[in-house]
Amino acid sequence: MTSQTSPELIENAKKIIMGQVMFHEVMALVGEHKTVSQNVSDNQYCVNTKNKLTAFEESFDYRDMYRERGDWEIPERVLRECGDWIWKKRERHRANKLLGCKEVKRIHAGGNSRSTVSEKISSSLLGKISRHLRSSRVQRVTKILAKKNDLHIDELQYPSYFVFANVELQHDISALPGFLCANKYDSYTYEFGIWRDFRFFRSEVLKSIEAAGSSVRNTDLWSVSNHRLDVYPLIITGQDAWSSVAFRDWNSFDLVHRPAWLRDSSNLFGKKGEIATLYWDEVIVQNPKSITVVEVGTTDPSLL
Repeated sequence: MTSQTSPELIENAKKIIMGQVMFHEVMALVGEHKTVSQNVSDNQYCVNTKNKLTAFEESFDYRDMYRERGDWEIPERVLRECGDWIWKKRERHRANKLLGCKEVKRIHAGGNSRSTVSEKISSSLLGKISRHLRSSRVQRVTKILAKKNDLHIDELQYPSYFVFANVELQHDISALPGFLCANKYDSYTYEFGIWRDFRFFRSEVLKSIEAAGSSVRNTDLWSVSNHRLDVYPLIITGQDAWSSVAFRDWNSFDLVHRPAWLRDSSNLFGKKGEIATLYWDEVIVQNPKSITVVEVGTTDPSLL
């Protein structure tokens, strides 16, 4: 599909998409950040690395029978759908890379494997994790990528370990003694609070592993099967544990548009428009000792 939309309209559309992606991304804020060079090709490599970039592409249709001929504007609802797909895809890519790294330390609440997970998150478990991180000399996160259209870095006033967790764990985490809710301080997107040297962020891409833990009998933990409890992974990271491509400039992605009124072999009656996007990304785990994956259960929601 070849875009005939003017460069100005494409630039405005990309600005809307970039703003949405930058607002929603959480995991992409942490780590070391690379940029994408101009004239990206299938053989393009990350700046200062030897790792080949991965291309991700998708198209989005829309129907609009009331657009007049010559109207090249792209409906904002389609741009939102495109931006939503990009940031979720990028977050999922990061989560899969970190969870799949075999060198990462793994801790199981109440057991020594996923099938023996029998407890929810607790202050004693987090204390154990904190001692492990300190003894391993894992540096706390001191700087993150700013929510701006550049590679500006925000320096954190209080260095912390960043924790990414399924939204269904928020209740148990918020119930920790001494937990400080995010509305009490200057927080980031999807951040819901601080406990000691941990900052917690909701992530919808960290899915539960259903019926993977120990027996749910005589516990107050959730099980979709009413037999073995569901297991929820958390990702805890220090500074620069991985490097990834920052979605922060016009070279980060490409966008083309075919308006609804333009008739061709796939749009005979001139009622269906389409945009297509392609972006480049890569995630490299460069310091697995700075990452800990914790697997826990969660309180049965019917008991809350």
